[in-house]
Amino acid sequence: AARLLNTEKKIPFKVSHLDAGDYFDKFAVDIDQYLADLTKDSEISAEEYAALGSLIASTANRNFDLKQLTNGHDFYSALGASLRGDIGDRKQAQTFGNECEIHIRLS
Repeated sequence: AARLLNTEKKIPFKVSHLDAGDYFDKFAVDIDQYLADLTKDSEISAEEYAALGSLIASTANRNFDLKQLTNGHDFYSALGASLRGDIGDRKQAQTFGNECEIHIRLS
């Protein structure tokens, strides 16, 4: 949802440096940590921070086809995070998003 809002120029924060796998646990996104990392180099008030969180949450809760909304790289990063804990016990080097993407493409 944050990537969509960034593309639509509704939020002024660059999201490309954030890896979805870093915020994905138990098949959910740790939105608090994501917001903290998204805004860490900016001067943002508590009210603006809360509004940003609400905007991202309300956008995420809209009725999207998640196959269309989800960025492929984010999907593979989330899959890698799941393979490290929720659905497997793989090592981190084997589960980077780009590693998962390469192996699925090859298969």
